Amino acid sequence: MLILQERSFLWLTDLGQIHYIQSGKSGPWIFLFHESPLSSWEFKLTIPFLSNNARVVAFDTPGYGQSDAPQEKIDIPGYAKYLCQAVEYFNPDYFIIGAVH
Repeated sequence: MLILQERSFLWLTDLGQIHYIQSGKSGPWIFLFHESPLSSWEFKLTIPFLSNNARVVAFDTPGYGQSDAPQEKIDIPGYAKYLCQAVEYFNPDYFIIGAVH
C-alpha cells in the first residue's frame, strides 16, 4: 500500500519565503517544478510513487502556492537564479529535475 508522507517547509532566499513539499528518505534527489499558475500540489499523485525510491522535493515558485510573491517582476534569468538556490539548499551530489510548463 502506498502512503503519501509529505512535509511542508519554508526557508528564506533573496526572493522571500519559498514553500516546498518533501517526501522520501533515500535514493537520488528529484526536484519538481510546477507550471504557472499552479503550485507543488500539482504533483500530489506523483510524489508517492517517486518517493518509494527517491528523495522528492516539489517547490512552489515565487508568487504561487504558498511561496511569497516577488517584490519585482522576475524574468527568465531570475527564475533560473531561484531554481539554482532552491536546489543548492539541499546540497545534492547529483539530482534529477522534473518540470512542466
